[in-house]
Amino acid sequence: MAEASTEGYDTARFHCTVDDNCICSSCVAVLRHDVNEMKEDLAEVKATQHQMMSEMREAMQRNTLAIKRLGKSSQNVSNVVNYMCNDIVVIGGMGDFEEHLYSVERYSFSNQTWTPLAELKVGRIFSQAVLFKNQILVCGGTTSFNPDECTDSVEVLDLNVHPPMWQKFAVNLPIKVSGHKCIVYGNRLLIIGGQTEEGDVADTIYELLLVPPFSSKLLCHMKNRRAGHGAELFDDKVLIAGGVRAETDVEVFDITKNECVEMPPLLCPRSFMATVCRDDTMLLIGGKDGEENYTKEIIEYNFKSGQSKVLLVMNTEAAFCSAEYTGNTLAVISNESDLCSVTGFNFQSNSWKKLPPTSLPRSFASSVILNFDSF
Repeated sequence: MAEASTEGYDTARFHCTVDDNCICSSCVAVLRHDVNEMKEDLAEVKATQHQMMSEMREAMQRNTLAIKRLGKSSQNVSNVVNYMCNDIVVIGGMGDFEEHLYSVERYSFSNQTWTPLAELKVGRIFSQAVLFKNQILVCGGTTSFNPDECTDSVEVLDLNVHPPMWQKFAVNLPIKVSGHKCIVYGNRLLIIGGQTEEGDVADTIYELLLVPPFSSKLLCHMKNRRAGHGAELFDDKVLIAGGVRAETDVEVFDITKNECVEMPPLLCPRSFMATVCRDDTMLLIGGKDGEENYTKEIIEYNFKSGQSKVLLVMNTEAAFCSAEYTGNTLAVISNESDLCSVTGFNFQSNSWKKLPPTSLPRSFASSVILNFDSF
């Protein structure tokens, strides 16, 4: 008979041997004792593992919270940096003696000062300014040469040239127009609505290619005719609201489909207001109401839901004003009582603050936001 293996066992602890081919009660007791010890050791290992897992989960939670706090801090820093780095350029407009202004001013948030830039070649009101590849383009409006007629001319200030000077752009707009809106989308300029040289209010959306071959074409007709309206870009759609002949009407122009779709109306009529884009909303600042009165209200229109509400109330009425939004701050330039005034609303502190006034009184001006590194 083959000898049984005794490896791993202390046979001296037993009162009988393997060769006796018997298991006595004392052997069983010893085995049970060993098994119990193994169970206790296993329980200690499991407890240790459980404690380690708990400590790891707590560490991961602490790291997650730290990352979130860091993200919030980074966002706050980013907002401050954006606020400090983005300057406002205000262009042309009408002076207090109803002259067409050639003047161009730049406001520095970091220095809180206005400085003059090169003057326009032609004074303009009711024009539109946009930023395209480090160039400021001022489009259409009425000019000091023909104050009663719309123009299709475009001037450009190339910020890559030092010192930057205004020059005539390579081509004109495809339509003579004022009180219109312009949106840059890629290499394309969209010209939306406005009043034409015949005095009609347009329902057209044109496209002008801003790079060679500088071609232009009519994209579509809006659901409504409008001038003195608002238009803001949300991804590949343009939200268009209010204006003369369409005071409460809102529609969306889908750039990819070249078509307009009606949206829920504004809660009250608005025309000749300033507009800015803030997250998923368009802010309509001041303007004229349905009874031609100037208003203090700032309306928020949600691009996704189509809902609108009065978000803020300014201290004074404002129409034919300019506005820009940067770094959680809304800057409103000129109001009815003081055409030099500039006020800022900070959405973090939920408060208004007077900013340094422009050097010249102006209304009907256009404006853009640009990074100071452009100069």
